[in-house]
Amino acid sequence: MGLTVEDRLDILQLFSRYNMSLDAGDKETFVSLFSEEFFFDSPRHVMHTHDELRAFVQEAMDNHGATMRHLMYNQIIEGDGSTATMKCYGLTYKTSDATIVPSYSAIYNHKLAKVNGEWKLTGREVLLDQDERNV
Repeated sequence: MGLTVEDRLDILQLFSRYNMSLDAGDKETFVSLFSEEFFFDSPRHVMHTHDELRAFVQEAMDNHGATMRHLMYNQIIEGDGSTATMKCYGLTYKTSDATIVPSYSAIYNHKLAKVNGEWKLTGREVLLDQDERNV
């Protein structure tokens, strides 16, 4: 069986929680979105444990405070009801009192699995559009 409308909405909600918890520095919500076994692969971070995810959120807060905003759009979600993939574009920008400054854009490839009735991230690959040394 393919994905239901509810599955698709749940997956979109998962990524909204992903972005909001990362930007707010909410480590426990962020970690709760990942399965016990996962991979996170980006030019700056390769992670496989929940402790590494917590450190990643802390690093984001230490470097940017609550001024970062992550967006995902043009989501393509496919799956069979127990596993799914989502490919999308991503944009990250920094805010201040006077400006909004784009930080980077990327293509995100995600793998998900339904665990105890809830969608969880099992894989995330980040492909930056810019040279990683400049972001």
